[in-house]
Amino acid sequence: MSSLNDKVALVTGAAQGIGRAIAQTLAERGADVVIADLQVEKAETTASEIAASTGRRAIAVKVDVADSSSAKEMIDRQDPGPRRNEHRVADVHPPLPTDDRKLADET
Repeated sequence: MSSLNDKVALVTGAAQGIGRAIAQTLAERGADVVIADLQVEKAETTASEIAASTGRRAIAVKVDVADSSSAKEMIDRQDPGPRRNEHRVADVHPPLPTDDRKLADET
């Protein structure tokens, strides 16, 4: 498997769950990670924990991927410089229905 050293990975929905696991794995393989999530406090905790456990740089960025201006701001907030974001992972899904409807009824 190729090394991700000196690469930057931006993972949306990374404060918890599958997105967090993806960000953790990318960091373990050498990437610096951007933990992008609407829940910025959880994202900050996740970034700190990933940085501590992997020795890689991890930063938290608040983003609402349903809002194009928020997504643009997320990209703009990344550090400028010779390295660019080379890996993007979106872990975004709509909330499940909260009533008795079946998912099939949503279509």
